[in-house]
Amino acid sequence: SEAVALWASVQLVATAVFLWVKGVRASRSAKLMPGSNVAYYLVSAAAMGAIVYFLSGFLLDRSLDALIYGAKLLAVIGAGTLVYFGVTFALDSKFRAMARSVLK
Repeated sequence: SEAVALWASVQLVATAVFLWVKGVRASRSAKLMPGSNVAYYLVSAAAMGAIVYFLSGFLLDRSLDALIYGAKLLAVIGAGTLVYFGVTFALDSKFRAMARSVLK
């Protein structure tokens, strides 16, 4: 569970740094305004992070056999994925329209 939290923290910091660098570079040639749906993605990411954090603490035990641990890890990842896209689908009308067009 600590490894998952550490990995998530490193990914968050790396993503923030890359976005900041890209933003600085892009702002040199154009004015950047975040879209109105950025908050939806932040809410979705927070919900996914909470689910993954709590499920990994509940389901993942390092003393488990590797195969059982892997299956439970996939279940945690799947639950996080469903929560992220479910919340995004519920909040963002543009995402809903895109998902519907892809799933047709």
